[in-house]
Amino acid sequence: VQGLPLLQRRDIRKTAILPLTGDRGLAGAFNAQILREAFSIERGLRSENVEPHWIVSGKKGASTLRFRRYEVGQAWTGFSDSPRYADAQAIAHHVAELYSQQEVDRVVVIYNHFESALTQRVVAQEVLPIPESLLEASRDLGAGGFQTFRRVVLPLALPGVVAGSIFTFSLTLGDYVTPLLAGGASPQFIGNGVYSSVGISHNVPFAAH
Repeated sequence: VQGLPLLQRRDIRKTAILPLTGDRGLAGAFNAQILREAFSIERGLRSENVEPHWIVSGKKGASTLRFRRYEVGQAWTGFSDSPRYADAQAIAHHVAELYSQQEVDRVVVIYNHFESALTQRVVAQEVLPIPESLLEASRDLGAGGFQTFRRVVLPLALPGVVAGSIFTFSLTLGDYVTPLLAGGASPQFIGNGVYSSVGISHNVPFAAH
């Protein structure tokens, strides 16, 4: 487990700060409280001689950082009103790449946690590396590398795996449902042909073509 790049812990010299803001002003202090917490984290890092590395999601966060003349390593904008899984995947891929290539030694995400229609609580979450305390607890309980991966690392990653599976299923479902609604059981539609080959004939190689 310790050999996985995203689990490697090292001296913290540079920390990525990722505030998740909106593309519009929205109501109340939605963006302001996220940025306030992000700047507070930055001050704390500088007091410890740790260099911050700014990456940001949302036009509001990006414009605020640039107005303050911060160097922004990467910004993702234009999707906060209707985010797609691919948008989150792009951010996650970039963050993982920063960490695995040792460009940063820690990644902190700041976002609003929904509690009610009137209350949103700001959360600052360290996402990389996976907290050492969890790995230590697993070792203290006698778990080996595989058990730690299966019982600690995998459950932490499972929400993302499930989200990706659901998103993919939602997109591909239309390839099967639409032909059935529009053309009945006719095998002339690709979706019906795939379904028949796999579900009825059990001819997976033919369906793959």
